[in-house]
Amino acid sequence: MKVYQQKIVDAIRAIDPDNLILIGTPTWSQGVDTASKDKLTGKNLCYVLHFYAASHKGELRARASTALANDTCIFVSEYGTVNADGNGAVDEGSTKEWWKFLDENNISYVNWAIENKDEGAAALKPGTQASQLGVDERLTTSGSLVKNIF
Repeated sequence: MKVYQQKIVDAIRAIDPDNLILIGTPTWSQGVDTASKDKLTGKNLCYVLHFYAASHKGELRARASTALANDTCIFVSEYGTVNADGNGAVDEGSTKEWWKFLDENNISYVNWAIENKDEGAAALKPGTQASQLGVDERLTTSGSLVKNIF
């Protein structure tokens, strides 16, 4: 995977020398520790981490800590407040532990998912229309939790 990723980075840098490039990692973007031990060449590269708070706890944060100790930039390009399958109850405690860890380590993060699908990870209740995006009553438990951190 590294050889292919390096070719992509080089192709992007030939056109744009400065913008951030997010690099996927092994095992559903959870192998940031592995990637940090054999990094790509280039500047402004961040390795991707995905987690779901109800499924992924301290062990995955330990992997992230290893990557950070190896001076690796991490960007959480997908996280959920529920189980890894996108369902189940919101795990508020674990989500808050993750937010604390991410904030303390200056790691940016993006929540999955701004959608109206009938699943626990969805921020919007089923049937929510685009015109209702700013209506708090249309937020799910997950959507409300995520909105309230900001």
